Amino acid sequence: MFRKIALIILLTYSLLNNCVHSGVTQYNVKLKGIEPFENMKNPWLNFQELKLKKLNKTHFAIDGIFNILRNDIAVDKLLVSVHGAIKMSNGYQQSSLLKLDKQSFCNFWENDQILMPAVKKAINVTDVTCPPKVGIYGFINYMTDTSKFPDNLPGKYWRFTHTYYEGDDVVGGYKCYMEIDSTTNVAFTKMT
Repeated sequence: MFRKIALIILLTYSLLNNCVHSGVTQYNVKLKGIEPFENMKNPWLNFQELKLKKLNKTHFAIDGIFNILRNDIAVDKLLVSVHGAIKMSNGYQQSSLLKLDKQSFCNFWENDQILMPAVKKAINVTDVTCPPKVGIYGFINYMTDTSKFPDNLPGKYWRFTHTYYEGDDVVGGYKCYMEIDSTTNVAFTKMT
C-alpha cells in the first residue's frame, strides 16, 4: 500500500514539474523445484539427472546432465509445447503470457529469442544441431534470463511446463517451479 501511495505522489510531482517518468522492472527468480516426466513409452530424452544447485544465498541454478536417447524422430514430427501457469488459491491457472502449443522443436531451438539463448549457453556443447544427436549433455548453471520478462509480470509463484512430442505422443518433458519477485525502479527526466 505504501509503495502505491509513494508512486502516486511521485507521478503527481513529475506531472506538476513537467517531467517524464519511466519504470524498469527487475526480477529476482528463485527456482523452487524441477520435476522430469516419468513413465513414458519410448522416451526421446531423459532429464532425471537435472537438479537444483545452490549458487549462493539467493540464487539457484539447474545443473546436471540430460540424455538424448533416440535419433529416429523425423524433424517435422519433433514438437515442443511450453506453458506458464500462475499459482492461485485453487491451484495453477494457465497464463496467456507463455503458451506455445506443439510447435516445431527445431524451429523453436533455432529461432526463439526468449528461452533458447540461455539454454544454449548452459549446454556444454557449442555445436548442437537440431535435432540433437544421441548422447549425454551437460547442463551447467542454467538460470532464467529475466531481461526477457515482460514488465508487470503478474503473480509470484509460477510453474513452467516443457513437453516434447513425437507427433501426438509425449516423449519427454519437465515442470519447473519458480518464485518471481519484482521491483520497479522509476526514473524522471526534466522536459525542456
